Order: sequence, then C-alpha cells, then structure tokens
Amino acid sequence: VELVELVARFPDGHEVRGETALAADGAQCERVRLDPPAPAAHPRALQALERAELIVMGPGSLYTSTIPPLLIPGIAEAVRNATVPRVYVCNLLQQPGETEGYMASDHVTRLYDHVGEGLVDVVVVSRNRARFGTPVVVDRGGLRRLGVEVVGARLAAEWQHDPDRLARVL
Repeated sequence: VELVELVARFPDGHEVRGETALAADGAQCERVRLDPPAPAAHPRALQALERAELIVMGPGSLYTSTIPPLLIPGIAEAVRNATVPRVYVCNLLQQPGETEGYMASDHVTRLYDHVGEGLVDVVVVSRNRARFGTPVVVDRGGLRRLGVEVVGARLAAEWQHDPDRLARVL
C-alpha cells in the first residue's frame, strides 16, 4: 500500500496539501493531483470495478472525493474500459472553495479535465432543490453537448440526496 497525498492548486499558483487544507483555504480550487502522481491501484478495487454491474461516481466533494480516486491510473483505466453504465451523480449544492458557480456540466467537464473524456455515460440530477444551500444549476443542454445522458428525479432532501430515492434511480 502506497501513501498518497492530495495536492490542490489555486488560480494564483499556490498549492496546499491534504483534503483538510484544501477545505480550509477558502479560495476556489483549480486543479488537484496526487503525490506521488501514479500510485498503484489496489487489486481489490480493480476486481470490484471488473465485477460491477454499475459504476457510480459521486455524490461528494468534486475535488476531494470524486476526482482523487480517478487520478490513480489503474482506476481511471478500469472505469474507462468498463462495459457497464458509468454514472455521475451530480451534487445538489455548490461547495464553497470547490464548486462555487459551477453548473452540472462544469462538474463533468472538471472530471474530464483531470482524467480525460469517456468516463461518464449518464449524469443523475435532482429535479427538486434542497432546502438549504446554493443549488447546482442543472444545464441539460451543456450536459448533452458533453455526450452524456441526463436522468432527473426528485432526489433532494433538506441539504443532501435522499438515499432511498437515489438508490431507486440507480
């Protein structure tokens, strides 16, 4: 097992190391990387991807939860080569310091910017808003231009996805 650290870069060029430091920085993150840059994928993770009937990415913090596992070359390759549906569950809310001002298509674009196209077949979005927080705007046209199918459902609870509703959609 290789120890890996998340490194975040910001538009002004400064970098911070670690998920907590990224969240504490408060500035809008531009890009993340791993150090070392090409860690080996855990064999059981690769086996799970090979056996999967569905690959689900998200919901979660885009730069600290969703993108980092895909930065592991073996994981990205396994997802890219999968023959099962690959689903990105778009966040309900914009996240300060990470995705402020992002629309749903921006989430997918940032995934592609980090690990290349061809990782997402379907994007699941919510048709209703959470009661708290700033919602992610669902720009269906932007998502379709990225070549992904859009599936919408009433998924929002107070501030997060309703797990039972999301499970039924998936």
